[in-house]
Amino acid sequence: MLVEARSLAPMRLALNNLTEARRRIHFHNESAKRRREILIAITEMPVSAVVFVAKTKQGVRESDARDACMSDLVLMLQADAVQRLVIESRQDDRSDVAVIERARTREPRLVFEHRRPIDDPMLWVADGLTWAVGAGREWRDLIEPLLDGVRDVIP
Repeated sequence: MLVEARSLAPMRLALNNLTEARRRIHFHNESAKRRREILIAITEMPVSAVVFVAKTKQGVRESDARDACMSDLVLMLQADAVQRLVIESRQDDRSDVAVIERARTREPRLVFEHRRPIDDPMLWVADGLTWAVGAGREWRDLIEPLLDGVRDVIP
C-alpha cells in the first residue's frame, strides 16, 4: 500500500483508536463485524494499494511464493520512485533482505526495513487489505476504492 509520509502520524493514531484495548489488529482474529468496521475506517484513509497474489502449484513452497511477490513489489515500487518500504517482520527476515537486494536497482533509491505489527499500526492496514482481497467478493468490494490493482505472481 502507498501512503504519503505526512499522512502516517494521523493514520497511526486513528488505527490505534480502533484496537479496543488490544495491542494490535489482526484480521485472522477479528469477528466479521469488527472486520467490516475496521475496513470501513481504512477506506476513509488516504491509502492506495496493489495486492500481489501468488498463484502457487503443488510443490511450490510458501517462502518461494512470498519471494516472488516481494521481488515484483520491489520492481513496481522502484518504477514508481517510492522511497521507503516497510515490511512485516517474521521470525527470519534474511530471506526478504536477500530477495530485495537481488531485485532492487541502485536508482531510484529504495530504503527498506522490517517492523513488527505491534510497533507499526500501518502494517494492520496491509493485513486488512490483503485479507479482504482473499476473503471473497463481498470483502474485496468493500475495499475496491483503495485498490489500484491485484497482480497475479507465478513463483
